[in-house]
Amino acid sequence: MLLREILQIEELYREVLKKGLIISQNNEVMIKNYFKIAWRNLMKNKVFSLINVIGLTIGFSASFVIGLMIYYDYTFDDFHKDGDRIYRVVTDFSSPEGKYYNSGVTTALESAIKDNPNLEIVNGFIFEPPSKVENKELDLAVRWPKSVIYTEQAYFDMFQYQFLAGYSNKALTQSNQVVLTEDRASEYFPKLAPPEIIGKSLVYNDSIPVTVTGVVKKLSGRTDFIFEEFISRPTMFDTEDKAGFYMKSWHATSSNSQLFVKVTDNANLEQVQNEFDVLAEANADASSKRYGRSRQFMLQPLRDIHFNEDYGVYDWESVQASKPLLRNLALVALFLLLLGCINFINLNTAQATQRAKEIGVRKTLGSSRKQLVWQFMGETFLLVVISALLSLVLSRWLLHLFSDFVPKNLDFELLGTPIVVFGIVALLVLVTVLSGFYPALILSKLKTVSVLKNHLAVGEKKAGLRKFLTVFQFTIAQVFIIATLLVGRQINYLLSKDMGFKTDAVVSVFSPRGEEELSKKTLYKQKLEAIPEIKLVSIGGYAPASLSKNSTTTTYSDGEKEIESDVEIINGDTNYLELFELNLLAGRMYRNDTIREIVINEAYRKLLGFKTPEEAVGKHVIFSQKRVPIAGVMSDFHHGSLQYNI
Repeated sequence: MLLREILQIEELYREVLKKGLIISQNNEVMIKNYFKIAWRNLMKNKVFSLINVIGLTIGFSASFVIGLMIYYDYTFDDFHKDGDRIYRVVTDFSSPEGKYYNSGVTTALESAIKDNPNLEIVNGFIFEPPSKVENKELDLAVRWPKSVIYTEQAYFDMFQYQFLAGYSNKALTQSNQVVLTEDRASEYFPKLAPPEIIGKSLVYNDSIPVTVTGVVKKLSGRTDFIFEEFISRPTMFDTEDKAGFYMKSWHATSSNSQLFVKVTDNANLEQVQNEFDVLAEANADASSKRYGRSRQFMLQPLRDIHFNEDYGVYDWESVQASKPLLRNLALVALFLLLLGCINFINLNTAQATQRAKEIGVRKTLGSSRKQLVWQFMGETFLLVVISALLSLVLSRWLLHLFSDFVPKNLDFELLGTPIVVFGIVALLVLVTVLSGFYPALILSKLKTVSVLKNHLAVGEKKAGLRKFLTVFQFTIAQVFIIATLLVGRQINYLLSKDMGFKTDAVVSVFSPRGEEELSKKTLYKQKLEAIPEIKLVSIGGYAPASLSKNSTTTTYSDGEKEIESDVEIINGDTNYLELFELNLLAGRMYRNDTIREIVINEAYRKLLGFKTPEEAVGKHVIFSQKRVPIAGVMSDFHHGSLQYNI
């Protein structure tokens, strides 16, 4: 018996020599041998290695792409000095119908809080893009420039722009002054350097002269402040909108009127909020109180602007980031990585019998358990690195493939950011430990005598852990399968859902902003109707379910009760319902485009308390402070996201 075991050891020893498995005691050579032997083992067990690499690569790819998205969105506006003390003041409305949110405030609020001791800087700005900007010297004109605001010097005290020319402390102190970004300045003054532009003149809306007093760089980091043209706010007095913005009314709120505050170092935010509540209550109108309506001015942290969909961002063309969505995506990446790690653990512990002879010989020749653990961890790390390299290639492809679903400015080069590189390295080490440490402990614990006698039974506790990992792995896989089926059904529902109006073969054509002459629009409509391929043309506002919303408060009284409610309005001529194939249930379409009549939907009919559509026809509601008859009742259609009620 002893002779047979000695011969067996001698045979294994020759096999070990052939593979080069002897461990050197020299640390440098030993580490080199670890990776050399690890590579040979991977090549010997190609199927196992391939399965492990595929699992880890999928997990890493998801982690890299989702991690980039999270890092990209969470680093918006994180570079502002004292950014944790900067807040946007927004308005929350409450009514019996629910809660409504507006990123703007009433224009009267700014002057009311100017002297608040908890506020270091108070600055408001107004969106009102000019219809035309002219450089008379060059005979250059730009129509409807984007990203234009009217503001004051305090804006540049709150947000630190780098001035390339001009004086940062007095750029917007007087009327008829403008500060341009470097890009906007080069558009208006193509051949001049920033210092040469200072003192030059521009003309807004054909009649408002302004002087360039500063040229600034765009904000350097990722930001939602996309503004490129800053006009001194007193210049608003020269525009047609001066009455709306300067009447200081407490009863009108517009998202065009924005207000930011920077609180002091030791500010009492609770006290600030209480003072806001007092102002809102003291200046509430009697009608709102009578119908149970209220509003509240709230402080929105600067870093919350990028994520809070209730108030929105300033780039309306971009899709706003969502914290719940990013958290869910992070969980998906985490579970994919866990699946890869569990798959690795199960496969490697299942290989114990194949590695037993090698382990027995190593221990016989003097290898310690610690050396064996490092050997197996080296193999794991090599697999992890291979998977990570493949994932980098796959991640670039995934970002390109799903470009419609990731932020438009997210670039693969973001992976080169030092903090991202550090995160990837930390992730590789963590995955190596999670995947390799348990199999390394199990394999290195095998006893030499048991190996030679083929007694490799695993204890009940270890078998129980493997069973748990296997069940967990298949459970998560089934959850992913079920989630995929549910999402597929949801997408199919969204694509096939009848919105209640015609959506195909309809094109919206927008007239130039500020063009109010109906005669020009009517002439344009007649020209379009003369084209044989066009079936029907309608002059109206936005199409159903567009992003733009227009709402007002209406009142209905039947002598016994009075119902006040907020309704969304769509303007359209007599062809509007026919063009969008909106179903008329009772009454008729309004007779022409000059008589004030309205057609209401079923949701509003039920709110007013009419049992049938016919009962509502002919009744009157107070609409825009005028008594207007209900000409007809149409079927409901979805004019917003399907997650909201009509």
